[in-house]
Amino acid sequence: MASISWCSLFCLFLAVFVAEVGFCSSSKVYVVYMGSKSGDDPDDVLSQNHHMLASVHGGSVEQAQASHLYTYRHGFKGFAAKLTGEQASQIAKMPGVVSVFPNSKRKLHTTHSWDFMGLVGEETMEIPGHSTKNQVNVIIGFIDTGIWPESPSFSDADMPPVPARWRGKCQLGEAFNASSCNRALLVLNSEKQGESLSLFEMKASARIIFGSEAFAGYFTPYQSSYCLESSLNGTKARGKVLVCRHAESSSESKIAKSQVVKEAGGVGMVLIDEAYQDVAIPFPIPSAVGTLIVNSKPMSRISRAKTVLGSQPAPRIASFSSKGPNSLTPEILKSGKPIRVDPEGRMANAFDYGSGFVDPTRVLDPGLVYDAHPIDYKAFLCSIGYDEKSLRLVTRDNSTCNQTFTTASSLNYPSITVSNIKDSFSVTRTVTNVGKARSVYKAAVSNPAGINVTVVPKQLIFNRYGQKIRFTVNFKVAAPSKGYAFGFLTWRSADARVTSPLVVRSAPSPMGLMR
Repeated sequence: MASISWCSLFCLFLAVFVAEVGFCSSSKVYVVYMGSKSGDDPDDVLSQNHHMLASVHGGSVEQAQASHLYTYRHGFKGFAAKLTGEQASQIAKMPGVVSVFPNSKRKLHTTHSWDFMGLVGEETMEIPGHSTKNQVNVIIGFIDTGIWPESPSFSDADMPPVPARWRGKCQLGEAFNASSCNRALLVLNSEKQGESLSLFEMKASARIIFGSEAFAGYFTPYQSSYCLESSLNGTKARGKVLVCRHAESSSESKIAKSQVVKEAGGVGMVLIDEAYQDVAIPFPIPSAVGTLIVNSKPMSRISRAKTVLGSQPAPRIASFSSKGPNSLTPEILKSGKPIRVDPEGRMANAFDYGSGFVDPTRVLDPGLVYDAHPIDYKAFLCSIGYDEKSLRLVTRDNSTCNQTFTTASSLNYPSITVSNIKDSFSVTRTVTNVGKARSVYKAAVSNPAGINVTVVPKQLIFNRYGQKIRFTVNFKVAAPSKGYAFGFLTWRSADARVTSPLVVRSAPSPMGLMR
């Protein structure tokens, strides 16, 4: 009799244990979001959370307390608890619950970017005299990896009619129908899913060898350890990741070393840099950079990531930033060189940073803008040699080249670039007033080296919002120069400053000298 009782007790214990294990294996942490924070007493809030959890735990307060992990009451109202999928679904249907979603880890990317850019509060993003919270008749386009049209976020309740200028249409797809489009969600386009390929992703594992092991020809293993040009044996390096050295006093380019490895058939490089600096380098093959420590007892240290404040100069141009001038259309200030630009340690110019670092707070109230319309871009394409057949491949309509610019510099672009000035050259621009209705702007010029610049007129007087005024910038060669010279034109008013880069290159004279 006793043995039967012990057996029954053991079976009961085993059943409870298995049930507990089953619950733990099927449950995970969920966040129950209940809207904005409230001023309720913390004890009352905790009691309400336990009561809600008890209802999905068969009324057990003990199980409710055990599953409850955290109460959110500062940023928003809600709690985190360990639940099964079925329990989470039950809570999601309860009054006062906005949503229930699985807990996930989030990695902090920055703590200071918004301060650095001047975004210190909501008020900084308001246009003077206009509330951005009440803007209407604005259509915003965006590309996303996928949305849920039925989400309350896309409700068009209390929204005004769709702007009359809208010409789009709602494209039907497998996951949505015409009813998904409304005054908030104007159009849905379904695109085929593709494959994103990383330029620097290794397709398979590879053996790592020292560069000295792949020495070639008359090079010594020591010389090959620095992965000098032609120093690697292709047979030995093919399919390998090579460890290459880089001396502090070396004149060899780090990028050139990776190119040597690539040409020898290597699939990757580990660069041992004696003077390692935390600078991004655009290697043409997958690469890693480390520091060589010569010590009888070398030690490694891993430090946690941190934000460095006050670093100068800031902002900086990344070494791999695609820079100008552009070889195809030098009259337009844009990038031209490939992304594999070697760091030169020089001061940046307009080919590096364009018009400068973006100030998001001033973007909302720029004062003046340089408007360009589709017809202007068509004329620009014609000015750089497009015939009507080529033009129509771009525009997909019956556009013609009957309104061509004299030169590509005529495009109403915010920057002004003259790539081949012989003696003098003039460029015309048109600005539109989007600031105060009555405002006066005066021109201030910093001349590019060897170039005299005059602006006509020197003063722009606006009497209304949206008014357009044309001005001319005259360039005249004053002294011989080498390559491109840089300056700027700034229109200044009492409330705004609008700056445009000036980029000028003199043409070679008949004597072979630069004018």
